Amino acid sequence: SLYGFGNIFINWLWLTALYLMFCSLFYLAILVINRVGKTISLLIGVGISGIILLVMALFQFVFSDEIVSKAMELTMRAVGFMSDGTINQFFPILSFLIIGALFGIGSYAVIRRTELK
Repeated sequence: SLYGFGNIFINWLWLTALYLMFCSLFYLAILVINRVGKTISLLIGVGISGIILLVMALFQFVFSDEIVSKAMELTMRAVGFMSDGTINQFFPILSFLIIGALFGIGSYAVIRRTELK
């Protein structure tokens, strides 16, 4: 367990929110592939991969150490690790639920405009 074995219900809730986020992401990806076609979806995938590589290069070579450390601290807080060494279970669950809800809203918007085959 990432956060220890202190509370089984919180760990279960965390994993459920994480799985919901991934299922919503993959459902949205399948709907987009169905809607725009394989060629355009491959181009979108290559573009997203390029953006990820660009962001990694920016953090590695362009941004100052202060900006990188603040971004890392924000990310660590979003997944529940506080700067004082404590672990907050609420933030990762909330983060995964919000991201999953955004993917779900995107899926709903795509499915309203497409015909499934």
